[in-house]
Amino acid sequence: MPVDTPLNTRQLDVLRWINDGCPDGRWTDFSFKKSAGVLAWRRLVTVSKRGGVWSAAILPAGVHYLDHGKYPPGHWDKRRRDQTVDLGVAARTPMVAPTQPVAGERPTTGRRPAKKPVTDELTPTRKLLKDIIDAGGILEIDTKDDKTSYRSLVGIINRRNMAPNGQEVIMLSGTTYHHVILRLSDVSDWKTEPPAQTVAAERIGKWHPAVATLRDDKRFDSIDKRLRGRAFRLLHALAREAEARGHSVRVPRRRVHGYVQDSSGLDGDLVFKVEDIDCSVSLWQPKDQLPHVPTKEELERAKKYEWSSPPSYDYVPADRLSIAIDTNSRWSSKVTWAEKKGPRLESRLPDVMTTFERWAVIDAERNEAERRAAIEKQKRREREDELAREAYVQHALGERLTADLKDWELVGRLRHYLADMADRIEHITDDAERAAAAEWLQWCQQYMAKRDPFAKPICQPKIKPPGYSEIAEFRTRLGFGSGYW
Repeated sequence: MPVDTPLNTRQLDVLRWINDGCPDGRWTDFSFKKSAGVLAWRRLVTVSKRGGVWSAAILPAGVHYLDHGKYPPGHWDKRRRDQTVDLGVAARTPMVAPTQPVAGERPTTGRRPAKKPVTDELTPTRKLLKDIIDAGGILEIDTKDDKTSYRSLVGIINRRNMAPNGQEVIMLSGTTYHHVILRLSDVSDWKTEPPAQTVAAERIGKWHPAVATLRDDKRFDSIDKRLRGRAFRLLHALAREAEARGHSVRVPRRRVHGYVQDSSGLDGDLVFKVEDIDCSVSLWQPKDQLPHVPTKEELERAKKYEWSSPPSYDYVPADRLSIAIDTNSRWSSKVTWAEKKGPRLESRLPDVMTTFERWAVIDAERNEAERRAAIEKQKRREREDELAREAYVQHALGERLTADLKDWELVGRLRHYLADMADRIEHITDDAERAAAAEWLQWCQQYMAKRDPFAKPICQPKIKPPGYSEIAEFRTRLGFGSGYW
């Protein structure tokens, strides 16, 4: 669901409540916090959980939405969530870095280089970089009808160091398949000490309790010692930032033999509780594939045994780390970042927290939409069942009417028949035969009286309520489907 979707009724109620100063007694449960989280993600309010106390405050954009029923002009062009946007003041545009020479280009010697035609149009990479800077450092794009290869453009920008002040452009997946987020690597709403400073610090005075547990349990023994300290510091920076944002952090539970068996179903190094979902972070040291140089013993064995050929590659621990984040939310999936060709993991940590919170917003919105859809589906089914019951009653009344018509026609024929029978009995001379005939005539007259519809009060008959099979039959007749599953 795009972030610029108009607010629903529930979200508008929460926005008005926050605008009124969050008075007590308005809500009977805590579901309003989910709506407040969605409003914070859309930069209409701010939400704080500092010190374990939940609080919220409205932003100027939220006041504008209440007054006009829509987002303020240029709302989605200002991506810094830690800034209070003044709707009447234009944002300051960062300076664009000077043009850098392309690596590998050499001026021709002995001849004067041909002049290129002068044009005011920017190259695709410079245009994209300018769009990101003009958007405040974070640009969201819908690529549904866009054939541009943004991943290639981002790679060119980073390889040529085109971003200002030594920054890099990072590409993220948005809330939908066609939603792409591009941001400069130092543009984030990180609240605690920057990750790069935490990783570069001479020492950590006090480790986060969850990271201290990992250190005591020697969880990163599979990572080389030269990278192990950096891995712990990355997790330490993430854990501190998560708690500063009001999220909880824990070490996933393990069984006796060390296998992860956490209630969340996640198997990362740390598990973060963000709103109603659990998210995990995993760090590991990847391996590089290098050509294998056969030894003398391997060559001799290969000559002796045809089936014994030396391996083609060696896999050696790389001098870098990789990170993966995952969630137990049904609406999001695992994301992995590596350092081989991309930025350092320090610059990726803001994306980790942003992704966690975006997952939480997506989960809350999708679950709420699913709940509303289930309620609407149940209401629609009840309406369809009611129509099926009414159709059953009308059909039953019609069946009763046609049955009465048949009985009326039959009684009319029987009346003439029995009159002729009575006249015939009058001419029977044998007493025994006449008595038997009269007895039969009496039974026939009683039967005719029972079948006569006019012998009963004229009113609409009562119809037996339909059962499940009757409702299913008439649902099918009305085109609603035969059952509930």
